Amino acid sequence: MDLEQQEPHPPAGARGGASQERARMVPPALAIDIGGTKTAFAKVEDGGRISETFRVPTPAPMTARDAALSELRRHIRRAARWGPHFDRCIVVRPGLLADHDEVNLSPNTPAWEDAALARLLREELGDLPTRFENDVRAAAYGEAVAGRLRDVEPGLYVNLGTGVAAALIVGGRIVVGAHRAAGEIGYMRPGALASPVRNEGTPPAPLEELLGGPALAKRASRLLGKAISAHELFASRDPLACAIVGEAAALLATMLGNLCTLVDPARIVFGGGLARSFDRWAPIVRAHMVAGFPYPPELAVSRRVADGSLFGAALLCQAEPPHE
Repeated sequence: MDLEQQEPHPPAGARGGASQERARMVPPALAIDIGGTKTAFAKVEDGGRISETFRVPTPAPMTARDAALSELRRHIRRAARWGPHFDRCIVVRPGLLADHDEVNLSPNTPAWEDAALARLLREELGDLPTRFENDVRAAAYGEAVAGRLRDVEPGLYVNLGTGVAAALIVGGRIVVGAHRAAGEIGYMRPGALASPVRNEGTPPAPLEELLGGPALAKRASRLLGKAISAHELFASRDPLACAIVGEAAALLATMLGNLCTLVDPARIVFGGGLARSFDRWAPIVRAHMVAGFPYPPELAVSRRVADGSLFGAALLCQAEPPHE
C-alpha cells in the first residue's frame, strides 16, 4: 500500500457511532515490538488504536537461545490472555527475516539469530495470520502515515538506539532493496581501516559499534574512568564528555551527509533512545552538514521516540505490506 494513500487514523474519541460499532465488531490484533533492550506487546483495536500494552526487558545478548525463546514464549502466553480471538499478529524486530523463519543481521539480539520465531508463534497462536516486519521500517511507516514524514518527499527515518539503522521513503514507499537490506546503515564503514571484530562468523557492524547507545556508553565509561550511560553522557557538561559527544555527532553528520548526497531527502526524522537527547547533538550534526554538504535537509525528532516501532506496528495491523 502506498504510504501517501494511507490516511492517519482519527483518535478513538473522534469516532462516530457507526465507527464505534464497527470497532466493537472487528477482532483486535496483536502487535509485538522486539527491540535491543525492551520488548513490547500491544492489543490493537480497529483503526490502529492500542488498548492494552506491557513491556519487558529483551534478553541480554549473551543469553542462551533456548532460554531467550522460553522467556519470549512466556510473554506471548501472557499477551494471548487479551484474546481469545485475535484477527492477526504483527511482529517487528531488528534485522531481516530469511525465508519467513530465521532472523539475520541482528547483532544486538543474538539470542534470536537463526531462531525459528515464526515456528514459536505458530505453536502459541495457532493459525493466526502472522507477519514480520523490520522495526525501523515500521517506525518509518508510522512517521509517514501520521508523523513528521507525512507528505515529505523523499524522507529519511534514522533510528539511533541500541542499534543504528534507517528507512528511506521515495515515491511514497519504503525502499527495501534487492536483498531486503536497504537502510542497514549500521554496517557502513566510517573508513577503510574501520573493521571492529565481533564473534566469529558474525558480520561486524562498524558504524553501530561506534554510534549505538551501548557502544557510546562503553567508550565514554572507559575514557571518563566511571560507569556512565549514553543518556548521562549526552546530559553531562564535563569537557571530556562534551568532546566524546562532539566526535560522535561529527561522525553521524558525515555518514548522514554521504547518504544525503545520494538520495537528497527533504527531512530526516530521528527516533530511538538517543533521539531523546536530540537537542544536545542535533545542533552539532546540523552545523557539520551545513558546512560540508551542498543541500543539508531539515532535521527533526520523532514525536514517538519511546514507542515509534510499536506505533508503526499498530498501524500495520490495518494495512497491507507498505514496501516495494
